[in-house]
Amino acid sequence: MAEPVILVEHDTDLGSIRDLDLPRSKIITLDFLAHKGMSEAGIRHECIEDYFDPGDEGLIDGLIKDKSTKWYKDGEVSPLLEFEGVNLGWLLECDLFSYMTNVIKKFVGLARLARKAPFDQAHCSGSVSKMVRCVSPGAKISTLPSNSEDDFRLESFVVPLKVGGRLFHLRLSRRTALLVKGIVESLTGALARGMSLGRKTRRRLLLLDFDIVSYEGLLAELSKRYELVMLNERKPVIWGMRSLRISRRLGCRIMRLRDAGGDADAEIARESGRLRGDIRRMFENVEYFSDFFSTPDASFWPVIQDHFVKTAGSRFEDSVRRFILARGMFEEHSIDAMMLIHANAFEEKMIITAAKAARVPGIVLEHGHQPALENIGKYLPVSSITFDPYFKHGLWGQRSRDLFLDLGIRDENLLVVGSPRHDRLFAAKRRSAKKIVLFDAFITEVTFRAFDTRYLSANEELVTRICRKLSSLQPYDFSVKLHPGPHVLPYSIKTVIEKLGAGIPIHQTESPADLLPECALVGAPDISTVILEAMIMGIPTITCIPDGYRDREDVFAAGASVLVHTYEEFERGLDRILDDEAFRKDLISKGREYARRYFAFPGASAENVAGMLARHVDPD
Repeated sequence: MAEPVILVEHDTDLGSIRDLDLPRSKIITLDFLAHKGMSEAGIRHECIEDYFDPGDEGLIDGLIKDKSTKWYKDGEVSPLLEFEGVNLGWLLECDLFSYMTNVIKKFVGLARLARKAPFDQAHCSGSVSKMVRCVSPGAKISTLPSNSEDDFRLESFVVPLKVGGRLFHLRLSRRTALLVKGIVESLTGALARGMSLGRKTRRRLLLLDFDIVSYEGLLAELSKRYELVMLNERKPVIWGMRSLRISRRLGCRIMRLRDAGGDADAEIARESGRLRGDIRRMFENVEYFSDFFSTPDASFWPVIQDHFVKTAGSRFEDSVRRFILARGMFEEHSIDAMMLIHANAFEEKMIITAAKAARVPGIVLEHGHQPALENIGKYLPVSSITFDPYFKHGLWGQRSRDLFLDLGIRDENLLVVGSPRHDRLFAAKRRSAKKIVLFDAFITEVTFRAFDTRYLSANEELVTRICRKLSSLQPYDFSVKLHPGPHVLPYSIKTVIEKLGAGIPIHQTESPADLLPECALVGAPDISTVILEAMIMGIPTITCIPDGYRDREDVFAAGASVLVHTYEEFERGLDRILDDEAFRKDLISKGREYARRYFAFPGASAENVAGMLARHVDPD
């Protein structure tokens, strides 16, 4: 008789597991946090990764890309998703990558488990039970209680909140987060310059989802030529006194989409009703979706169906509303041009579509470090790249241009403009360098590797030892800077720091530009933009990655950052940076040179971007 299996996730109530017959059961953890919790509880178990075949990582990465980007392109469903020349399925690509990564990895792992160690009884959470029914239909299933609701992470946000010096993470539903944003904008709009544009006196530039503080220099330059209209679809435009002062000084107008599109309720209701009917008919084609959302082992459509249908319906209806309002905004308020940072998220995609319909040109600015070709090429749909002649892509430098040309992007869609948010770093003065900051990064969240228990375990062990070492290093002050964005993984180095209990300061909402001037050393557990930012300022950097995934990155080939894979390598690299003056100076010199080659128009890109925009908007 086959052993019963206990399948444990990160939010499984571990107390309920102790009530089971553990000696007779095979216990399998399905993610890193489950493995960590079981290890700390002293409960023997295996990891789902133990059952994967050698080629499964590549198989899963391929499935993630295909299932996220191709489901809506088939002739059976495509006509039902057409709206204003856009296939609405395209809107979900970016969000689906992260969601599919988690689902497909677990599903393939359970299929391998069912094949290599067949079972006839399983104890698991409600969401995993759907997977078990697909890969082992005859198994008897009992449900384990969970410590959190079964939520669809496409429909929730994590908001960092600092209270009394402590950092908390508040998870809000998408609807609640947008409601809070609206309330904040209503209050701050009156303090700024209000939400009424009034009579047009100059050409109007719409700035979509800009951080006023980070891009202050660029906005100041643009304000000489344009009336600035700020529209943020996630974070409020004004979030603190500094952003308020900048907004008032530059005369920025704050726009809310729901206030900007005129009287469009009847059209929105009519188009939404039509779309609901089309979507209902589309999802009635169960055979198509069951066949498409499958692996070589089985279909996982029953696993995602409820969440997928609900989310797609609400997002697609919202896209109709967003397009009609945005189109009205461009027409009613005579917007002449548009500039944005991200072009791949759901909100931006539909506003760009409305801008093109209104023949409003624009530029998408590069926002972060671009990884090596073999990494970015696989995940181009979730990179902030646009290919439309109306919307050029403003790149930091020649390296980015060459990278995208190699990916087959047309040269006429690319503009080398520099990075205006880094202008102040090129001019910044170093202060007393007594700080060491480890900057968290999550650049690989759409790969098998990002959810691999073995990699995350090695990474946590490495980061833990590094943080313990740096927190005791005299005379330096050590702190950790978390990424400001929402983290789709259940793992963050924040938990590592809190467990150390050494009083290590944790930053999240602060800008790197405010921390770097006092840094003697910058570290990161993966390649990130902050490594480049440290190089601009002449700060030595060390990058800590426990596998060879990034070894071919040109930053390491140039000797611009110290790459380490083990704690022993870290100790040797740290000693050389701090104690070997010749080595440190050479590292800084190579870092500066790499940054100079990476960024065009160093320190002067704001004026260049404004000029490029003017030529693109009004080439005559």
